Amino acid sequence: MKHLLQHLGQRGAILVMSAFLLPLVVIMAGTAIDVSNAFYHKSSLQNATDAAAVAGGYEYIKSKKDEADTRDKVAEYMAKNENGEYKIDDITYTEDKKAGTTRITVKASKSVPTYFLGPILRYLGDNGANWNVPSKSTAEISWNEVEAPKIFDYAMIGGYEGKAQPGKMDDFWTSKKQNNQGVNAITVHTSPIHVHGKVHTNGPVWVDMTNVSNGTYYAYADEFTCNADKDADLWSDVHDNYDDHYIKRDGAYGLDKPEGIRPSHINDDKIAGQGGPNHDTNWRFYSRFAPKDQQDYTAKETNTGFVDITISNKKSNPLTDDLKETIEKYLKMSRKGDLQGLQDQHVYIDTDGDYDRKWKDSDTNYQLNPSHDLSIYPGITCGQFKITDSESWRVWDKVYQTIICDGDITGNIPAGVKHPDEAQHLMFISLHGDINLQNSSPFYGYLYAPQGTVLIDGAKPIYGSIVAKHIIITTGGQEITATHSNFGSGGKPKTTANPTVTLIND
Repeated sequence: MKHLLQHLGQRGAILVMSAFLLPLVVIMAGTAIDVSNAFYHKSSLQNATDAAAVAGGYEYIKSKKDEADTRDKVAEYMAKNENGEYKIDDITYTEDKKAGTTRITVKASKSVPTYFLGPILRYLGDNGANWNVPSKSTAEISWNEVEAPKIFDYAMIGGYEGKAQPGKMDDFWTSKKQNNQGVNAITVHTSPIHVHGKVHTNGPVWVDMTNVSNGTYYAYADEFTCNADKDADLWSDVHDNYDDHYIKRDGAYGLDKPEGIRPSHINDDKIAGQGGPNHDTNWRFYSRFAPKDQQDYTAKETNTGFVDITISNKKSNPLTDDLKETIEKYLKMSRKGDLQGLQDQHVYIDTDGDYDRKWKDSDTNYQLNPSHDLSIYPGITCGQFKITDSESWRVWDKVYQTIICDGDITGNIPAGVKHPDEAQHLMFISLHGDINLQNSSPFYGYLYAPQGTVLIDGAKPIYGSIVAKHIIITTGGQEITATHSNFGSGGKPKTTANPTVTLIND
């Protein structure tokens, strides 16, 4: 009996303890469920504010710091990524001029129901049955100027190697790939041309009738370097005339006294010919680049060796590695299907990423023309609508500043296009084709065609850089300036175009 009473007493104690603990267990379980539910909504809200902050950052750039447009974009992305009732509490902008950044912070909150604690709280006299879940996300826009790819330190680079073929001038219209790739690295079809910056050539140069006998210079560059050992290998436009070499016919021919030679002909080469007193020698005059109002550039004085302008799958090139890195970044976005991200940065890319292959007939010809949106210099759009958008009528609303492709590019900068913002420029990259730039307005940007020809078919100034296997300038009066406020100074190009947006912990 004693043991039975003890057993019944223990059962009673357990029942009493269970009756006491059960509400606590229920409360703890309910709290765990409510907390988990709150964390779920917190995570969902955080993802929404993250997306909204980044989208707002890109809109802030696109709209040129218009806070109303940015607020609308934030609201749009919040609605896309968050369901239920939420509230955008605040959008703040913090600019750090020293660091060259702007931070956009989006704060939002959401009322989350408490399924288990709510009734208990109400029973205890607390009318709050919901929890307020907050979220904050910050996107940082980097406006800092960064150095442009090193290959664009030059105003012009002609990458073609070879030796001059006297009298042979490249004509873009007949030098297509199925025929020939040209015989000159740089061809100035019609003088004058003035280059403010550095020119380099790996091969021969044709300059149409410069520094004529009267000493006037029609083609000049601030700096010039080459990969030739002698003038005969460097300059293609030649003129043989014995009399022009000398100041006057005074019987002193053959003595070659400096005072008897025309200053503009002091670097002529003596060759076999019909012009001398005995009709056995002649003087060859080379049409060249020169420093402004100074003596000609000669191969002997400017030979600095070969400059590699190519990008390769297998090898590193210090001049183009940073350009390759930029291309690879956009190529990665393209392969991930991030078309919106590319569009936000005004980048159009269509390449297979094989840098070493050559041009082929299947490569596309990309026609670039002004779009409706001229607020983005210069409102360029690409007519390849199957790539940019499945519906062709939407193409004209797609605006690009950077074009990267495998085939040929034809870019049209029509008359009347203004350059409203010094932070904007263009970059045309044809990895395996040609670039034909028709600039009836000034062109701001970079042209890069390491395997092809860049044709400049316009007389308006170019601010930036031209790098190609062959360069052809068709119109007289052309000025090419390697540096201006966009690209920095002192031969170190810089750019503030395509600023980056990064989600940060704040």
